[in-house]
Amino acid sequence: MSDAIRTERHDGVVEFVLNTPDRGNVVNEEWVAALDAAVAGVGDQDRCVLLRAEGKNFCFGGDVASFEADDPGERLRDLAGRFHEVLLRFDAIEVPVVVAVHGWAAGAGLSMAVIGDVLVAAEGAKFKSAYNSLGFTGDGGITYNLPRRAPWSVTMDLMLSDRIMTAAELHAVGVVSRVIPDDQFPAAARELAAEIAGKSRFAAVEVKRLLRQSLTTAYAEQLEAETAAIAAAAGGGDGREGIAAFLAKRTPEFNR
Repeated sequence: MSDAIRTERHDGVVEFVLNTPDRGNVVNEEWVAALDAAVAGVGDQDRCVLLRAEGKNFCFGGDVASFEADDPGERLRDLAGRFHEVLLRFDAIEVPVVVAVHGWAAGAGLSMAVIGDVLVAAEGAKFKSAYNSLGFTGDGGITYNLPRRAPWSVTMDLMLSDRIMTAAELHAVGVVSRVIPDDQFPAAARELAAEIAGKSRFAAVEVKRLLRQSLTTAYAEQLEAETAAIAAAAGGGDGREGIAAFLAKRTPEFNR
């Protein structure tokens, strides 16, 4: 099995660690297969996913040198097709996904940066589409996920001008949730993931589901869904423990 993406576990968090720093953690067939294996390994014991990277950069994007072929279009069609099959499975992960970016997130690296539920970035992180400079359009779900996180004009600017944006700039428009000082990264990102994992798994899964559903659901239907979800949460083990802990003025111990 490839170690292009390493899996680690701690405190209810499963980490997907991009693990080819000498190559800028570039996306290729080996990388895609490793991501597929990592996603397949997420289980009921996992309460949060943290996607981060080793080395100086998060991800440089696709392995451009490998695109030079007799038919680069077919080469990219095959790689993007495999990549997207895995991303559909990644997207189906029910627990919260935190993405932690440092250094460069370019091309498919930018696509991966905006695929999770929470994006945190080191102060020195830089984000760049990179596709336009190659005469490409984009993959990795970037044309779906980026405009759902960034204002339309910012998305178009990133995709068309190929400008570089900093963590602070993306935080200002709401794409990045937290900017972390470089000397505290990635420890602070891991602490955030552990904090999320320490809460009720049932509630976290339901919150993620409800928020996603709200993008395409009528108000009345969403209110009904909220009623059903909060009743199920309150009547379950975690909800009962949360009530008891609140009344006893102690920290709740949710099911592990």
